[in-house]
Amino acid sequence: MIKTKEISDTKPRSKNHYSMMDKIQNILPFFVFLSFYLGMLNIKMVTPIVIMGGIVFLFNILKKNQMKRTAITKVEALYFLFIVAAFILSIFSFNKTESIKQIIKICTLIFIFWQFIVLFRNTDKKLLKESFSIASLSFFAITFVLYVVGLIALGFNFNVENIDIWGVTIDRHMPRLISLAYNDPNITALYLSVPFAFFLADDKAPKRKLGLIASSFIIGLTLSRGAYLSLVPSILAFVFFSKWTIKKRLASVATVVASIGLAFCLLLGMTSIRPDQSVPASNIGQGASSQTTNKETKSNGDSAAKDQKSIAQNNNKASTNNYNNSIAEHFDLSKGGGSGRLPLWNRAIETIKKHPLTGVGLNNTYVYTEKAYGKGKYIHNTYLEIFMEEGVIGGSLYLLVVAAICISCWRLRKQCLFPALLFIFLFCAQVFLSVGFSEVFFAGILVLVIYSRDFSFSYAKENKNGKTK
Repeated sequence: MIKTKEISDTKPRSKNHYSMMDKIQNILPFFVFLSFYLGMLNIKMVTPIVIMGGIVFLFNILKKNQMKRTAITKVEALYFLFIVAAFILSIFSFNKTESIKQIIKICTLIFIFWQFIVLFRNTDKKLLKESFSIASLSFFAITFVLYVVGLIALGFNFNVENIDIWGVTIDRHMPRLISLAYNDPNITALYLSVPFAFFLADDKAPKRKLGLIASSFIIGLTLSRGAYLSLVPSILAFVFFSKWTIKKRLASVATVVASIGLAFCLLLGMTSIRPDQSVPASNIGQGASSQTTNKETKSNGDSAAKDQKSIAQNNNKASTNNYNNSIAEHFDLSKGGGSGRLPLWNRAIETIKKHPLTGVGLNNTYVYTEKAYGKGKYIHNTYLEIFMEEGVIGGSLYLLVVAAICISCWRLRKQCLFPALLFIFLFCAQVFLSVGFSEVFFAGILVLVIYSRDFSFSYAKENKNGKTK
């Protein structure tokens, strides 16, 4: 009698409370994924992902979400060891203030992504996929709309340089897509690698075809050479290791190629839009003053109008040729050394020789090159930059992290290709970009940790059940 009374007293007490908390837990992942895409929207350096990290932390406390007791993976252990080594080596930093800033950022990211892992491990996996798909498609739509708005604001005039407006940046007379995640087309493409790998690898991803088309199309509009080169090994790995039928695999590859080709056609075709109008750089963002120009040419008489028209036509032909030549030269790696990367890599090698053991210090690349060469520059190569900042000690540990990630992805390939395709893209992109401690890399670690833990336990149980049946 006493036992039944105790049970009946505890049954109905917090039913409504927990049902409300469960609803919030089902909504939170969408905003977490969206905050990942909204990196540049910040208030005094407090980015959306930091705000969401605080919200998720409070929610995990209120919901009493706890990390399920599982062994720490080798990737987590090695990456943590690499980070600790980088912190210790900061004692020998060229500029200790910059190292302290980076240490604070890394510690914040570790805390935030740990809270995300706790939330995701206590959330239904189908719901996570739906939330990620919706957040990604929303990001694609917003990014493309801002890109179109930027083109209209420019008046489709690309004879300007180094202008960022809405979702467009003009780089060597080319309208390259940027996003709310970052105002650099190369980093934008890096952020897009996460949804691209997800929609390519997971045949059960909600809105997969639309997501694959959109992510490929948006990557195409960035005109990022590093992204294009990183796509190739990712696609080849998908073709060789996917369990799908050959027909389905080739259809997915054709979708990616066609979407990027469509982006190229759009870029090339924009030179023929409004061919008789030109917008000076001073009027960017205020619209084209085409009506004023037309009134002036009419008042100058027929002969002046003819001269003006012929000059305009010649200018338009010249600008079209310059624009097309800019695209061709952009992908010609024999010119310019990959936008000046080769000289930067040579400087990094020289610096490594001067500071081989401990490096110049965490986050000291820019300030060191500014002091040594008169102009601050990043190396645009993650591997060289890590060896430059953390020396042989830190660089060797990072290579061990890369090896551990490759082994984990290889073991998971039969169950899920998403982590493998993502890290193939990221490791290739790191040859052209400096993104060692970026949010994207932490996101990759998060994906690998969640998938490796899920498949190592849940899939093992499913296989046992299948054998017994």
